[in-house]
Amino acid sequence: MALEIKSFPADYSKAFSEIDLSNPYVHTNQGLFELDSQTFNGRAYVYMPSNLECSAWSVTLLVPKNSDLLSFFTSSGWKDLADERRFLVFLAEAPKDGWNADPYTLDFLKNLDAAVDDKTHYDAQRFCAYLVGYEDGACVALQYALYKPAAYAGLGLLFQAESAANNIATLLKQAELSTPTSTTKLPLFIETDQLLKPTESIVSHFIKRNQTSPDPLHGTDGIIRYIASQKDHHNSVNEQPVSHIAIKTSSKKGSFINSASARIAWNELRRAIRTSGIGDGYLHPYRTLSDWHITKHETTIDSVLRHWYEYIPQQTTSREEKRPLVIFLHGGSQTGQTCIYATEWMNVAEERNFIFAAPTGTMRNFGSSGAPHPAWNACGSHELFNDEAFIKTMIADICSRNNIDRSRIYIAGHSMGSAMAQRCALAMPELFAAVASNSGVVVGGFMGDFDSPGVKEDIAMPAIWIQMGEHDVGGGTLESNHNAERTVRYWIKRGDLDSFDDARTVTCGRYRTKTWQTKKGTPLLSFTTTLDKPHAITPEDAWLYYDSFFCKFSRDETGSLNYLGKPV
Repeated sequence: MALEIKSFPADYSKAFSEIDLSNPYVHTNQGLFELDSQTFNGRAYVYMPSNLECSAWSVTLLVPKNSDLLSFFTSSGWKDLADERRFLVFLAEAPKDGWNADPYTLDFLKNLDAAVDDKTHYDAQRFCAYLVGYEDGACVALQYALYKPAAYAGLGLLFQAESAANNIATLLKQAELSTPTSTTKLPLFIETDQLLKPTESIVSHFIKRNQTSPDPLHGTDGIIRYIASQKDHHNSVNEQPVSHIAIKTSSKKGSFINSASARIAWNELRRAIRTSGIGDGYLHPYRTLSDWHITKHETTIDSVLRHWYEYIPQQTTSREEKRPLVIFLHGGSQTGQTCIYATEWMNVAEERNFIFAAPTGTMRNFGSSGAPHPAWNACGSHELFNDEAFIKTMIADICSRNNIDRSRIYIAGHSMGSAMAQRCALAMPELFAAVASNSGVVVGGFMGDFDSPGVKEDIAMPAIWIQMGEHDVGGGTLESNHNAERTVRYWIKRGDLDSFDDARTVTCGRYRTKTWQTKKGTPLLSFTTTLDKPHAITPEDAWLYYDSFFCKFSRDETGSLNYLGKPV
C-alpha cells in the first residue's frame, strides 16, 4: 500500500476522549506527516508507525540528492525497520542541487534537530535520537554533528568513497580548524565501498575524539570496530565508555539504499544512548529490559490499563530480611520505561538491596493545542487518570509478592514526576518515609497546589529533599524561583521547622544545600542547587537520594517518622 503524506490535525480537542483505555500510551497520530511547511519548505516529514508508544526512539534521515523521498524511505528498509522496532523516522529531502555545506543547510538542520523535541504532534526522546546521512547527505550530517556533537546519540554515514569521501574530509578539516578543542564523544557508524585516505582521516578524527583504542577489532560479521578505551575514562556512574566506531565495507561498489544496510546501521547506532546531564550529556550503553532483569506489570484502574516496570535485586534473592521499596516517577513525555535509562536506579537497588519500581503516569490532556502524552495527575483532577489509586495499587501488588519493609517506602520524581512526588507527600504522606523532588516544585494548576483536593495535613509529613539545577526551568535557586521558595515555606510551616532564614547551609562540590531542622534537630527538609546542571536527572542523583537521604528515614508501626532509627 502506497504511503500517503498527511497533515497534522489543527485541533486536538477530541484526542484525549478518544484514547484507547486498553492501550492508552500510543501516539494519537499514525502514518507519514509533513513537518511545518513554512520552516522546511516541503522538504521534511516524520513517520509514525502504528501502535507506536509515546516517549519513542527516533532516527533522522538525510536523503541523498536525486532520490524520491517516498521511494527512498521504502527501498532503504527504514520504513519496515521502523514498523518492526517501533521508532519515529524524520526524513529530510535534499535540495534540487543536492546537500551543500552552506549556512542555509546548517539552519535547516538546526530546525530539523529542534523538531525532535517538539511535543505538539508526537513524543520523541532526545536521549535515543540518531542522525543518518546518505551520500551527499552524509557530508552535511557530519557537518552538523561536528557543529553540535551532543545533539544525537550516534551518527551514521553511508557513502560511496569516490563521490563523497573527499567532500567529507574537507568538511572535517574545516571543522577541526574552527573548533580544534571539541572533544565531545559521538558514536559513529560508517558504511562505504572502500577505505580511501579521506575516509581514514574521518576515522582518525573520531578515534581521538571518542578516545577509542587505535587498534581495530575485525568482527566475524565483517565490521571493523574501534572500542572506547577504559584507560581514559573517569566517570563510571554518570557515563560509560561506549563511544565506539564501527566501519562496514562492501566488496564492490554499489548503493547502500537497502534494508540490510539500514538494519546494520540501526543495530550499531542503538548500542549507545545519550542521557541529559552536565554539559553535553552522558553516553550509556543501551540495554533491553531483559538485559536489566526488569519486568513489566499491569493493572486496571477505572477501566484504564496501567503499567509499571519493576526491578528485584539479582544477587540477594536468598536473603530473608524485608527490603525497602523505591518508586521513581518519570518526567512529562517520558514513560516508566524510558526514565529507567536516564536514572539507572537498578544499579543502586542491586547494591543497596531494595526493590525499585517505575510506573507510567496519566496521559495529559492539552485540549486543542496538542496530542496527549504521559505526565502525572499532580493536581488530583477527576478528568485525568487516577494516579493516586494507581500508585497505591502498585505498592499493594509489590508488597503482596515481596517481603517489603512498609516502614521504608520512598518516592522520587523528575520534572512532572517531581510535582507528582510532591503530590504524594501532600495526599498520601502516610505511605512514604521520604520524598525526593528533582527539577520540579508545586506551582499550581496542572502541577498541583497545597490546597488541591485530597491534601492531608493531619498526618506527619515525610522527609523532603528538593533539588534544582542551576540552569533549571524557572530558576535553580530559592532567590530566583518563587515557586521553589513557596514550596519550601509550606513544608517549613507544615513541619514546624527552623525559620526560612535559619537554614543550615552546606557546600559540597557543585552541590549547594540548605537544610531546615525540627525542634529536636532532625534535618527534615532540604533544598539543593546543583551548579552547572540544566533541567536534568542523572544516575548520580539516584545514588545521592538513597545513600544520603532515603536510607536515613523510616516510619514506625504507629506511622510516626524516624530518623536514623529515632523519632523525629
